[in-house]
Amino acid sequence: MKKLVTCIFVFSFFFAINSIAKNNCSELDKLSKKYAKCIKNKIDDSLKETGVKKKYKKLKKSKTLVEFFN
Repeated sequence: MKKLVTCIFVFSFFFAINSIAKNNCSELDKLSKKYAKCIKNKIDDSLKETGVKKKYKKLKKSKTLVEFFN
């Protein structure tokens, strides 16, 4: 179960990196709160686009793997 969650996290991280180019946060100061918020929003958007966030919520709600795959 932990391996599955780890795989989901790793794949979501790679999908997030691919979609970072869509929003431009490079004009902000890298040590500011606005920059951190911009990066967070990019990652959230990419997770929604790929459907990983929805699958993770479904995994969290399921008590067994059989429930997750149904």
